[in-house]
Amino acid sequence: MHYKKILHEILEEQNYLCLATANQAWLPWASPLAYVCGDDFSFYFISHIEALHSKNIRENREVSFSIYDSNQTMRSAFGIQASGFAEQIDEASIPQELKEKLFEKVSLVVLGKDYSFYRITLTDIFLPDAERWKEFHDMRIKIEL
Repeated sequence: MHYKKILHEILEEQNYLCLATANQAWLPWASPLAYVCGDDFSFYFISHIEALHSKNIRENREVSFSIYDSNQTMRSAFGIQASGFAEQIDEASIPQELKEKLFEKVSLVVLGKDYSFYRITLTDIFLPDAERWKEFHDMRIKIEL
């Protein structure tokens, strides 16, 4: 199976990731966010600075997320699970091409004036492996980038 090819296809086809954050007390929060992904597999999103996930990132940079097509049936479900570290970044830190793609996905009218850019640097990324399901092993396979 060509896992990197599948990974790229999913990233190109989908618009949202579901970001899981937690504050210092480890109270979790999940947020659907529009994203773009760079060639180096850095993920970027834009969000209001007072959103709960933004506040959580200021307290605890560890995050995880999933990307999947919610229209899939249970038997054909396929997606990405990943973890890493998120950080608020200056607008100049995001490549112009990626910034433009992100602006196409997000309405700044919704965000208002108090928004910022964020980058997720991966520590791990996984795809499901159907062959492992048959033997009840960990159903994920780690993708080396």
